[in-house]
Amino acid sequence: MKTLVIDNLGLEVEGYVINSGFSVKSKQRVAEIQAELNDKFGDSVWSFPQTSLHITLMDWFAPLVSYDEGSNKLFNKYRNEYEKVLENILSDQSPIKIHFDTIKVSPSAVYIQGTDDGSYEMIRKKFLQKIQLVEGTKKSPQIIHSSIARFNEEINLHAVQDFVVSLDMDLYETISEFRLVKETKVPMLEFEVIRTFKLSKN
Repeated sequence: MKTLVIDNLGLEVEGYVINSGFSVKSKQRVAEIQAELNDKFGDSVWSFPQTSLHITLMDWFAPLVSYDEGSNKLFNKYRNEYEKVLENILSDQSPIKIHFDTIKVSPSAVYIQGTDDGSYEMIRKKFLQKIQLVEGTKKSPQIIHSSIARFNEEINLHAVQDFVVSLDMDLYETISEFRLVKETKVPMLEFEVIRTFKLSKN
């Protein structure tokens, strides 16, 4: 089985998502893993720039979906409602510690996967109980993960999977805020942080 070549790198989009970034320490560790991938597979692997690394909570208006009304118009239409619901859910949410302990490879990406105390699942579930996302919007992730690389060329998928097993992944990241981001070039190559939602309860 072969990997899939990234076909939308740098594509200009209009999307609105809730995500979080990484600490400097975490970015450095991810960069080390990316370097090991590049040493092994060369230019066949495309690594996410450090500024593009992110952990998605959910999409509000997915960057790669063409909505009839357009993402910008829909965002302006529903923004206040969405923000109020998320603010209410996060009002008593303390910072979330994520333990990234696994590196996985799908046909389209290399990603790190982590676990928390159940907060991500709870936030997503509560939001979707209150808000019915516009038809066509990408479903919220069922896991906590961050893509760190994609593929410039078709290479043997199992070879990449076998290689990442040998890499050490033991990374802790504390999420102290979520960002409402307008993404304008995928994958997160260009974006604007519209606002943040602080997790301040101790």
